[in-house]
Amino acid sequence: MPGFILISMLILFILFPGGFHSVDTRIIDAFFALRGELPPDSTIVLVMLTDSDVDKLGGWQISRDYYGYLIHILKEQGAKAIGFDLFFGKPGKQFPEHDKMLIEFTKAAGNVIYANYFNELSLTLDSSITNQNHVDLTRVSYEKIGGVSCLYGHPIALPMPGLLDAAWSIGFSNLGEQEPVVRNVPLVVELNGRLFPSYALALLMTYYGADRLEMTQSGYFQLHTPERKIEVPVDPLCRIHINYAGDLNAFRVISFLELLQNYQNQVGLPFLKDKIVLIAPNITGYTHLKAIPMSTASPPVCIHANIIYDVLNRCAFRSIGLLANIGFIILLSLIVFYFQRKFAAVRGLLFSAGSIILYLLCAYFLFSFANTLVAIFAPAVCATLIGITQFIHAQAIERRRLIAEHQLLQNELSAKKTRLRQAEDDLARLQEIEKDQKLYSANIQSQKLKVFQLRSQIHHLEEEFKKEGKRKDAATDAREIIHSPTGKMADILNLVQKIAGEDIAVLITGESGTGKELVARAIHQLSHRSDRQFIAVNCGALPETLLESELFGHEKGSFTGALARRQGRFEQAHGGTLFLDEIGETSQAFQVKLLRVLQEKSFERVGGNSLIKADVRIIAATNKNLKDEANQGKFREDLFYRLNSFPLQIPPLRERKEDIPHLVQHFLRKFCEPNAAFDISEGAMDCILKYQWFGNVRELENAIQRAAILVKTDGRTLMQRSDFLDEIIQSVAATTREKPLGQTIRTTPDDEILTSIRRLNFAHSAIKQISKTLSMDRGTVTERFKGICFKALYEAGWDIEAATQQVVGSDNADAVSRVIKKMETYMRKIRVEIKSRDFDKAKMQVESKYKGLPGHFHQYLDSLILHFIEEQK
Repeated sequence: MPGFILISMLILFILFPGGFHSVDTRIIDAFFALRGELPPDSTIVLVMLTDSDVDKLGGWQISRDYYGYLIHILKEQGAKAIGFDLFFGKPGKQFPEHDKMLIEFTKAAGNVIYANYFNELSLTLDSSITNQNHVDLTRVSYEKIGGVSCLYGHPIALPMPGLLDAAWSIGFSNLGEQEPVVRNVPLVVELNGRLFPSYALALLMTYYGADRLEMTQSGYFQLHTPERKIEVPVDPLCRIHINYAGDLNAFRVISFLELLQNYQNQVGLPFLKDKIVLIAPNITGYTHLKAIPMSTASPPVCIHANIIYDVLNRCAFRSIGLLANIGFIILLSLIVFYFQRKFAAVRGLLFSAGSIILYLLCAYFLFSFANTLVAIFAPAVCATLIGITQFIHAQAIERRRLIAEHQLLQNELSAKKTRLRQAEDDLARLQEIEKDQKLYSANIQSQKLKVFQLRSQIHHLEEEFKKEGKRKDAATDAREIIHSPTGKMADILNLVQKIAGEDIAVLITGESGTGKELVARAIHQLSHRSDRQFIAVNCGALPETLLESELFGHEKGSFTGALARRQGRFEQAHGGTLFLDEIGETSQAFQVKLLRVLQEKSFERVGGNSLIKADVRIIAATNKNLKDEANQGKFREDLFYRLNSFPLQIPPLRERKEDIPHLVQHFLRKFCEPNAAFDISEGAMDCILKYQWFGNVRELENAIQRAAILVKTDGRTLMQRSDFLDEIIQSVAATTREKPLGQTIRTTPDDEILTSIRRLNFAHSAIKQISKTLSMDRGTVTERFKGICFKALYEAGWDIEAATQQVVGSDNADAVSRVIKKMETYMRKIRVEIKSRDFDKAKMQVESKYKGLPGHFHQYLDSLILHFIEEQK
């Protein structure tokens, strides 16, 4: 199988190289991004004609005398080669003297190169096309020596005649047929049997003083100079693979106008001496920008500058050839195959992956430091497929081995079972001998056992029947509103049943926590709209701008952050009920908009123009007296009468004490274990009935939930008066002239432990003595004391000294010192285990600290973890 994969990959690589090359170019682009720009070369200077220059010099086209003046400046400052990436194909119509001046300066300089171009570059020669210009081009072209293969150009476009004669040479600016990103550019093009240099090559020949071109058999293009030969690696069509140094930022760039102004202001231009100067436009709408690996939009002169950079620094890319790439594919595939055969499946897969990664690193090393391109995708894919195939094969072998072992174990198990059945048969025969003697005694014992089981089942069913009776007594005729059948809430629900079938607006008033939203939901459920949506909106929780968008929706782009159209609550509640809670908190500006919607039953989205109809029943709620608010001008009177079609006043919990026992039983079932016999003592129920409950049902629910946590944590099944907050008990005590909690009513295990350990002056043996005295496990006493310390730290704002003073309760220096050490130890052990700044992850890291700690102290440990996380930030 690996051999088949290798051969298939080699065939695909040879027959369809384009697909692999396309992926390799993407990888090479990633290498460019990873490597970054090459060190700058001060030999190359770019003079850019920008939009600003054009505006200041009178617009495009710029008068040609400026170019002549620029040539004069560059020659005077010692520039060694000057190139114009501008095409001067025709004489100027208005100012022929400017053309004459440009020609004279060009001739005087003796080192100026002008760009020309070919209308088309192709792989084949079209014999019907000749040099239609009838100009002798031998001076600006070179003899074709040896078997040079290159692209054919036709027809040629030349600079105007006088300028062509005055120029040192010309160079074509064509970049060839390209992919979206320019990578290969031809250095020479053949026309009528002669070789014409590219714009960059012409500048290099001028710079080096080269007089001859030659293509070698080893894939190099040679420039013959009087002193040496300069070799440039090219492909079989004489194209250079550009090793980009960077975009324009990698070169010395000066604007056209800035250079002229510096010269006029007698500012020195020493950076021009012995340099190659490229003059090119970078003008919006005129310059056709090209994509290079470093940038998606660069002017062509940047590509020519990179070609010159590669030749000057001898860093142009060279490819290793087809045979060498095939060798790399085979070598990497053999290495991966060896690791998979040598090591176990997973370990071999890891070594194979490491080999592929190492090959990618080597490819990057050759790219960055040896300027060499090798095949990347094909070797990596081939090796990966071989590695995966071998891994699957190894897994299959291992699976067959495990199946064989499993079969052996199965056979052995069957043999053991056979022997077991034989032993059981022998035992049965022996037991038959004693059966007659013990039959009478066994029957008696069996009957006793049945009687005991039946009694237990009857007792269990009786207990369940009692619990079910209690649940039925606590049930109400409303599904969610818990109330007494004879109380004030029953009258409210009777009204709800009467008005539910009508589409009349309802205004529900009452204190916070009395269940206004539950009443609204009951109206909806009993109405003919119950099969449609009930949507509740808390008007007091949203600012006016967001509330308008929430209710009416908005169009895309209507305000910052409105990325898409959004339906408002009125649209969503079409055909159903919309509950507007805290309606008294809205501004009068918003009340005007709401009144218009209620009157016309239509609205527009924020930022929209379309009128939207909505059939919605409105139920509003508030804890304010809207009538008084309207009389004082704080609430619109017309909106009040629109909402107050049928008012419902929900009485506070303190005015309907008959509902409290039903609510308590409901909350006990909700917060206690469903299978445990939880109940509440008469003293606790008496305390609940006497308390005023200014937070209404919500406050009662929170109080029962907190007490249930304490009951479950202590392993009890009876909720006692001491399980409620001190403020509740003390408030009841003050009302009924009872003695306050701290004196006689409440003693908890935590209080007993703290009192005992204070009595023993926090000695080292105190925990052991307290566990014996209170008949508690030593670990339980330790964890409860630790929880007491966490709670004290939380209440003291994590100040250890203040927390210690709270725990010790005296000025005993020895006790204070011992408790401080204990607290520092507790905090240090937790701090060192927290490695993450995420609360959930940090909590998992100290999960062991929660195991023995009583549940009512967990909240303080949570706060301590959050405190340590904030310290890290």
